[in-house]
Amino acid sequence: MSQRRKYARVNVNIPISCNFSNSTFRRKKLISMGNVYNLSMGGMKIGLPCSEEAGHSEAMRYFVHLPAPFNKFNGNGKIKWSYQDPDINLLVFGMEFSNLNDGQRNELENIISELKDESS
Repeated sequence: MSQRRKYARVNVNIPISCNFSNSTFRRKKLISMGNVYNLSMGGMKIGLPCSEEAGHSEAMRYFVHLPAPFNKFNGNGKIKWSYQDPDINLLVFGMEFSNLNDGQRNELENIISELKDESS
């Protein structure tokens, strides 16, 4: 039985940088650069060359580096699932957006709409 997704995903391959923090890191932040594999109104699927410990972070801040005409999209997120993929040596995880304001939500809708049009 397949699970229905709340939001449609757009497949992408765009750069992202993430800051992770967790009390086990002694408040130190782990910073990593990687790629977004898909994007939706709910969150993103991301791959980063970092340790599995980042997948257990309490807080995450992301900075997506978008193609023109967009500059960047950033905010906070919560990791919903993660696994270390030994074949590609990346931590792959699903991130849920946290506390999007109306401006961020509108910007995300525009970004997804534009990316859908490009992939059609």
